[in-house]
This record gives sequence, structure tokens and C-alpha cells, in this order.
Amino acid sequence: MKVNHYLYPHPVLGIGDDFIKNPIVSRDISYDENSQKILFNYLLTDLSDDYRSLLKSEKIALICEINCSYTLYRKVFSSFETKLVFEIPDQDLKNKVDLQLMLIATKDLGNFTSANFSSDLQEQTFQIEIGDLLGLLDSTTLDIDAVGLIVSDFVKISENALDDHVRYEFDQNSLIVKLPKAQIEKLQVLKNNPSLENILISTLISPALITALHNLKEDNEDSFQERAWFRALKEKSEAILGTAYPNDPSDIALLLDGILQKPNGRLFADLEKIKR
Repeated sequence: MKVNHYLYPHPVLGIGDDFIKNPIVSRDISYDENSQKILFNYLLTDLSDDYRSLLKSEKIALICEINCSYTLYRKVFSSFETKLVFEIPDQDLKNKVDLQLMLIATKDLGNFTSANFSSDLQEQTFQIEIGDLLGLLDSTTLDIDAVGLIVSDFVKISENALDDHVRYEFDQNSLIVKLPKAQIEKLQVLKNNPSLENILISTLISPALITALHNLKEDNEDSFQERAWFRALKEKSEAILGTAYPNDPSDIALLLDGILQKPNGRLFADLEKIKR
């Protein structure tokens, strides 16, 4: 359900400036490998006492509607508290998932008002019907496949059987670093040495990510939007840069530094240990 506050002849939390302040929403999403379920955890703070009282008396409910266009999964979860926790099997959600967190009237409310209304509405009351929207608190679209992915989840190393060059493949869900057979054999020996981990990251993983990050452009959405690595890098760009795509080449260096957690510093630290 897509809500439109213009359909409602009453103030709606989270929309417009009808309130002194709106509640703060925290959202946490995690994955449990054991149960293979995705856990959603919402918490409201700074919700005014009158809304809390309505929740407690079950006259309004905190609900979250989940829609996944890829799997056609659609469900509404509800709570009569300021927190809402629920879990969904990972097989039910894929790619893009729409979430809307709302406050909905579960009973008719006559002469409704709130101390949280702005001063010009303090003297007014409203007739609320069951099912009316009282708050649109959080509305977002998540790439559920990319949430929480770490580099090792989407960067893989395999053998290049064609020639003796290092090659990168980007048309798969993972970024594939393809090494000649002789290098693969040496890697099998070296990778078990913890002191060489950061050297391998800098020599193998960093170039692959740099190449991929140069492909992280809005123009490439049609080509790569179904690829897990592309969506994961967009998520990391949002978290590190505040935007889904790097704006210029200097952003790519910052993004790489954030994704690999300052790989050069760790590389030089390891080289100093080897030297000693």
C-alpha cells in the first residue's frame, strides 16, 4: 500500500509541519545464518505520551508493511508497543524490498487531538476512523541481498584457463578475479599465512574493487542492477559517501579505503613485521 497524506483530513506524524516534533525511528536489520531468517527490529523514541497511551490501550497499532516485487511477498506485521520485531525467511525476499512503518487507528477515535500538535492545531479535534493513517514513520526501499555483505561475499578468486594474465569478470553475481593456474597453486600455499593476508588483499582484491568501482555509475544500472556485487557496492557507497555512486575519481579512493578498512596502512604494518 502506498499512502498519500493528502487523502487524510487530519495531521499525520512524519509528514509536514503539523507537529512540534516527530518521533525518532531506529531500524536494524540482521541475518541469522542458523535459522536462515532476516530479522527486522524497529524502535520509536520521542513518541508523545498521548500516542503511547493509545498504543497501550490498543486503539492504534504500530505496523510495518513489507512488499517484495521479485517474490511477490507481501505481509503486514503489527505491535501495540513502541517497538516492532519480526523475522522473515530469506527465501521470501529477493532484490528490492519496500518497507513502510506506520501508525494505524484500530478503533474509531472521536475528537482526536494531541499535545504534540503544532500551536495552530491545539484547539482543533479530528474524527479518526478505524484504519486511518496516523503516522508515516519510515518508508524505504532496501536491497535485501546487499545488506551486510562483506567483501569476501562478493569477490571470488578462480583459475584463468585461457592465458597467463590476471583477468576480472563482472557479469556474474560475484566479482571474479581469474588467476593463471601457476598463481592459483601458489595462492593455495600462501593464503594460510595470516601475515600475508593484507599483502594479498592489496595485490589481488584492491585492483578488482578499483575496476568495479569505476563501473559503479548510474549509467550502468541497466547492465548490472541484477548483480549482487553492484548492489552491494551501492550500499557501501551510501554508507561511506552518503550517495549511491561516487561523484568523482577521488571518491573512489575514499570508498576503497572504507570498504577494505585502510588496506595500505595494514599492508605497511605487515611489511614492517616481515622486515624485522
